[in-house]
Formats: sequence, C-alpha cells, structure tokens
Amino acid sequence: MRFLLVSTAVGVIVLGGTAAIAIAAYPSDSVTVYTGCLDTSGSAGNVGDFAVGSNPSKPCGSNQMLIHLSGGTITKVSAGTGLTGGGSNGYVSVGIDPKYQLPQSACSSGQFVASDGAGGWSCQSQKTYSGTDFALSNQACSTGQFLTGIDVSGVKQCASDQTYGNGTGLDLSGNTFSLGSGYQLPQNCPSGEVATSNGDNTWSCHNAGVTSGSSYSYRIESGPWNIGGFDFGDNQSTTAWCNYGDIVTGGGFYDDNTDIQYSDNAYGSGKEQGWYVDANEGAFASGHFAAFADCLHLG
Repeated sequence: MRFLLVSTAVGVIVLGGTAAIAIAAYPSDSVTVYTGCLDTSGSAGNVGDFAVGSNPSKPCGSNQMLIHLSGGTITKVSAGTGLTGGGSNGYVSVGIDPKYQLPQSACSSGQFVASDGAGGWSCQSQKTYSGTDFALSNQACSTGQFLTGIDVSGVKQCASDQTYGNGTGLDLSGNTFSLGSGYQLPQNCPSGEVATSNGDNTWSCHNAGVTSGSSYSYRIESGPWNIGGFDFGDNQSTTAWCNYGDIVTGGGFYDDNTDIQYSDNAYGSGKEQGWYVDANEGAFASGHFAAFADCLHLG
C-alpha cells in the first residue's frame, strides 16, 4: 500500500515502506496543488489516493477526509476600487491605481495637487489675489460721490456725481431733459395741416397754404357727394378746380363705400387746372366721395 505522510516541517513521503525526506523552496507562481484523502479512523493520519489538481485519484471513503496540499498557494486575491494587481496562484501583489496616487516627491512646499482631467494628478501652486479681486473692507465714498472702481491694492476709487448740460434745442430741469419750446412742433394738427412758425420761437397748425412773397399754395375741395341708393348701380364724377390761372401741384380723393374709377389731373378749356375723380356705386348701396386739388398761385 502506498501512502503519504506530511509533517509541519518537512515532507515525509512513504512509498512501499521506504521513506524519503524532501525539502524545497516555495515557487513564486504556478504552484502545484495536490488533493488526497486523510484517514480519520483505523489507520488515522494516513493520506492516500493523491492526485495533482483539485480532486483525489478516486473519491474519498466514509472514514476519510478530503484534503488539499500545496507549496503555499492562495485561493484568490481581488483588487477593489483604487487598487491594481491580485491573483489566484503564487505570489501576488496589490498596489494603488495610478488614478488614485498623489505625487509623492514632485510637489514643492505649499503646493497642492489637482486633477489633469485624464485620470492623473499634478502639483499646482496656490492662486494669489490682488486688490482687483477683492476690495478692502470698511470703505465708503463721501456724500454725493459714487464708486468708479477698485485699484490694484484694493482701495476704492470714488468720483463726484456726473454733471450734464443742455445742448442746442434742449432744456434741462434738475435731471430731466426736454425739447426747447422753439424746437417743439405741435402734436395735434388736423390731417393735411402743417406746422408754421409764429415768429417767436413757437409753432402752430395751419392749412397747407404757405405764402412766400406774393406766391402761395392752397387746397381746394369738391364734395362730399352722395352716390347710390336704390338704383341699380350709379356713377358720378367731380372736379376740384384751382383758381383761374393757378397751377395744380397734386390732388386726390376722399372715399366712403364707393369704387373710385379714376383720379388724375384735370384741365379746363382755358387756364383752369384741378383734380378729377370718377366714382361708382353698386346696386342698392350708397356712399359718398370728394375730390381735392393742391394748387399754387404765383404772384
């Protein structure tokens, strides 16, 4: 019968009644594992049925215990968060992951470490600040002044309140500007009227006629004229004539619910000039219209 007897100090191998003692150094990797059966009764302490690997050469009996023998291997060492290395056989090592390692010799006194954004760390100097970053405390401008800035030493910069002046066409009352009366045009002139100087730096509304020596302009109207009613359509026309010998410079029409067919200069048999308007109205409808002419008299 072959069997293996293992002591705590040396390996004693008993094969066929001949004993040999073998002492060897533990390997650093690829450590061999042996598996056998240890007798627990009768010839207790005897080991047999050895085989290389995790299983004996044959299954252990009811009075035997399964045992594993090796030169010092491990089951498994795992590297967790922040660590590298580990293994399941032989010598294994565990170290700090570089992403979790802070510089140990590169930083100067007073420096700090900062992430480089790529999983590493580097030494950085402390940021310094000047008066442009912080203002000194307990500072105030004098009454009537306002703060304009902070100098490099952190001291306030103050200035007197800004003063303003009113230029041409402006009035100034306190902090309020307004247009001078001579530059204000009236805001309530009726349609077609113009602003005319009163000769005293004020303005007022007047009809479009503006005189210049013996020449002047004016507007003349014809209408309004009613058109339509219970007729099956109606057509009417009118002319706003300038005074005899005057020149028509423009014209137009006023319209309320009519269809203007024609609007243009009109010329009489002599020197009459004006503005002609032709209007139409549909059946069972009514409205009114008028013509106006802008005229120029040359003195």
